[in-house]
Amino acid sequence: MMWKSVPTAVLALSLLSLAACQRPEAQPPADPVRPVLSMLVQAQSSPRLRLAGTIASQVQADLGFRLAGRLATRSIDVGDYVTAGQVVAELDPSSLELARRAAGADLNSAKAQLENAQGLEQRQRELFESGTTTQASLELAELRLKLTQATLARAESSLHKAQDQLGYAQLRAEFDGVVTAVYLDPGSDLMPGQPILTIARPELRDAIVDVPEGVAGTLADHAVFDVLLQLDPSIIAQGTLREIAPEADQATRTRRIKIGLLNPPPAFRIGTTVTVQTSIGGEAKIEIPLSAIRVIDGRSYVWVIDGDTNTVSQDEITIDRHSGDVAVVSEGLAAGTRIAVAGANSLVEGQEVLVMREDQ
Repeated sequence: MMWKSVPTAVLALSLLSLAACQRPEAQPPADPVRPVLSMLVQAQSSPRLRLAGTIASQVQADLGFRLAGRLATRSIDVGDYVTAGQVVAELDPSSLELARRAAGADLNSAKAQLENAQGLEQRQRELFESGTTTQASLELAELRLKLTQATLARAESSLHKAQDQLGYAQLRAEFDGVVTAVYLDPGSDLMPGQPILTIARPELRDAIVDVPEGVAGTLADHAVFDVLLQLDPSIIAQGTLREIAPEADQATRTRRIKIGLLNPPPAFRIGTTVTVQTSIGGEAKIEIPLSAIRVIDGRSYVWVIDGDTNTVSQDEITIDRHSGDVAVVSEGLAAGTRIAVAGANSLVEGQEVLVMREDQ
């Protein structure tokens, strides 16, 4: 009986081996579906800029004396209208008048010395020609004449300087304008160039506005603004962008812009509060977060999500400009397209994703 069981055992082992050879190979597990944060691209109109500002003159000057001294009089005040050449303030002229008199006396002395030197030189020349004096005596007389001539020229210059300084004791307006600020009162001691007052030309006016730093970069050259009087918004003036401050204020992170007014009504006086408004950028633009952009060899791409298959494909786009953490797209992306906004560097072409909307 023992010999019969051996072939049976061998047969069983053969069947098991054959069954093992015919077992299908195990398939590798499928890649997990990657969840991605997405957004639906929309073309959005730029917001309407509306900020408060003030009216200021385009041309203004701080006036100060060229000399140190004590302020004796100030004949004008804030709001007064002045004309070119009008005296607006005066220094105490006592010391300047004394200096002018001293310079005049020095000039008279120099003139007397010159007359004496001329007479001496003439006599020495006549004596030399008659042979009764030496060449050295004549040359000495000529030298004295030249010295007195130089002394006279110096005295004349000193007198002119003293007269000019006496004239500088009067502060005159450089142009027609309105006094917008006064800094010192009579009796104050002054340093040369220290401002006494500010005069502005009222016919050339700006609207001064502080705008957010990000907004300032979006304003086009010579952008047109509406300027409304806050006390009466029905009074409106037009203006164009004239100047943008190159740097933002460290505390407020705003940049100051100047809007030149075009034929403003009389109500737009210097110092008046106004409201400035305009559309930024004009036509609607597509804006996407910077996290959605993948940069390769200097080119920008985004992952576009196919709504039917939930797979991603890489499309090239053209960036118009950046504003903070947002990019404005000019080409390559249409409104209504869904894109991945996070993990752009971790996706591959054709990968299936689990779409998670940004607002969830």
